[in-house]
Amino acid sequence: MVVLSGAGIPVKDEQTIVFVLITAFVAAVWLFYRVGLRHRPGSQLPAGPWYVPLIGSPQLFTTSSHIEVTKLGKIYGKAFTLHIGTDPLIVLNDYRMIKEALVQHADVFSDRFTFKTMERTIKLQGSLIFENGTAWKTRRHAVLSALHRRGVRSNAERNINEETCFLCEEFSKRGGHPFDPSKIVMKSVSNIICSITYGKRFSYSDPVFMRTLSNLDMVLHCSFVGSILRTLPVVSHLPGFSGIRRALGEVFDFNRAMVREHNASFNPDNLRDVIDTMLNERLKERERGINSEESIFTDELIARSIYDLFAAGTDTNTNTLLWALLLMTQYPDVQTKVQKEIDSVTGSRGPSMSDSASMPYTTATIMEVQRYRVAAPFVPPRCTNRDVELQGMRIPSSTQIWVNLWAVLHDPTLWSHPERFDPSRFLADEGRRVIVPEAFIPFGAGRRVCLGKDLSIATNFLCFTKLMQTFSVSWPTDGGEADLSGNLGLTLAPKKYKICVRYRENDVN
Repeated sequence: MVVLSGAGIPVKDEQTIVFVLITAFVAAVWLFYRVGLRHRPGSQLPAGPWYVPLIGSPQLFTTSSHIEVTKLGKIYGKAFTLHIGTDPLIVLNDYRMIKEALVQHADVFSDRFTFKTMERTIKLQGSLIFENGTAWKTRRHAVLSALHRRGVRSNAERNINEETCFLCEEFSKRGGHPFDPSKIVMKSVSNIICSITYGKRFSYSDPVFMRTLSNLDMVLHCSFVGSILRTLPVVSHLPGFSGIRRALGEVFDFNRAMVREHNASFNPDNLRDVIDTMLNERLKERERGINSEESIFTDELIARSIYDLFAAGTDTNTNTLLWALLLMTQYPDVQTKVQKEIDSVTGSRGPSMSDSASMPYTTATIMEVQRYRVAAPFVPPRCTNRDVELQGMRIPSSTQIWVNLWAVLHDPTLWSHPERFDPSRFLADEGRRVIVPEAFIPFGAGRRVCLGKDLSIATNFLCFTKLMQTFSVSWPTDGGEADLSGNLGLTLAPKKYKICVRYRENDVN
């Protein structure tokens, strides 16, 4: 029996759950649709399509929800209402509306919406992604200060460059034969996050590391349908969802172990990484007379925070690099231009972040990968903390808000032929200068913009340029047609594929 990667649910079981739920309410769907189960005139929420009582909007229960939801914008406009169960949510499909909400009304739209069922699966307190309030702001600031501290920043580039060597070594072992790069790339990217968060990397064959990444893959690559089903109170109790809780528990235990190790070797005069920075904040608390019961930097809260950094950083950057490799096999002319530019700038040495200004086409290619197949088509749900008016639309307090980045990055009014993969859209002055359009927001916007944005930019640039400098990648001759649709889970990952790589030694002048 095939097991759904991420949900811990056999595919057959998940399909059965969906079938039973939908069948049980099919009569209700027809009845409510006939009488017009829509938002009546005068409702404070914008109009939206019909939905299945107690289940929600069908557009959210597909493997291409980002595309289906985007299509609704052509019918209902910039914003519309969908449902998860009986809970309404407003989808923002338009860049200007999103900017007004997340930037101009940041004080209203910056809280995170959390489903009641989430607390049974993941702990919200200490989360850098899902928590709200003063404690969240303080911990987020601590992590940001760690990522921006001079020592960590300088070590980050060195650590990334060292890890790219291990990555290239693993690729070279494939001897030109077709192989799936996903696990290798995930290990490499995760080690970059580990070196900055935990102060160390792991061998690719380390059993604890391998087990942790396997569990993380289970958590993050749950099907989008499975993710939505877990938010429904009745379904979340079903036995098939126990796998996700077990996997999460093991990944949390891994992070708890990292915190315990740091407690034993912590030196406030030598802050090595993110964990040390948070332990130092706890030391400052004690100096101010804050006891352990009042601390917002307990071991458990630190472990919860670094889980988010570890998980989100690993997943999004892995997906971006996997999309980049796949797209290079489909657009060999782009790959050739990237390689020629890298060669002209670096010669025989390895790339560095300072090279990015001299590599406009390579930089534009990475940006186009992020636009064309954005890692997170939907921003984790927001929540209004008071009544607000947005472009004439009255939104009540405590309303769930979804930001559709896919719609923004594929909006034909903002991007010429958005369905095409074209790095030149980010270039000006005959390709000599990179331009960053205002609507290019793959990391989100506002107060909750991606915490690791700068680290992500460095990781993607250095890993991609090193791979392109070292190898040429191609599609296997017997590989059939590449599928560029992707698998939508919590993020948008490429469907499993195989590539061939060969050294470029004979290509470099």
